[in-house]
Amino acid sequence: MATTNFLPFNPSLINAEDDATYLADALRTGGAPVDALIPSPLFNKLMAQPSMFAAAFCEALVGKGISTSDANFTNLIAALANVLTTADVIGFHTQTSYNSGGRVLGTIYQNTGATPRMITVTLGAAGAWSSVVSCDASSTPGTQVASMGGLGASASCTFLVLPNYYYYVYGVAGSPIIDNWTEWQ
Repeated sequence: MATTNFLPFNPSLINAEDDATYLADALRTGGAPVDALIPSPLFNKLMAQPSMFAAAFCEALVGKGISTSDANFTNLIAALANVLTTADVIGFHTQTSYNSGGRVLGTIYQNTGATPRMITVTLGAAGAWSSVVSCDASSTPGTQVASMGGLGASASCTFLVLPNYYYYVYGVAGSPIIDNWTEWQ
């Protein structure tokens, strides 16, 4: 079970400045002059804000199974590295279209990139047709993740491929052909 030893200072804000007073406090806005004594209401508000934020943040991490402690700075850095930011979010940055070749039905491909790949395939045929998409970690993927078909019409499906996973789209019935195949990574 995850734990934290971070606690808020004066969580009830006893003898602490209210928000309006703190906003206008000259010691807060200009800093304390040399050898100044800081009044306890300002000190209590000053210490409560960052400690309350740190304690709440650490409790949120505990709720996600991540322990935090002030006993070891390096371990605290490692625990906080679990926090996702916009710099960590996986996005699709590159789009590749294979409208006139480059992808063949029934051929197994692999996502060799470091991020998931999103793929949209549109197939069609003059008569009745159906196809299946399989994707997993095996070099001969057997996990069906999508299927599509039609009767003289096109159909599309979109699926995600994890890094190092294999995928392929293959016809099951009729003679489907690729109308459009686009990949984002």
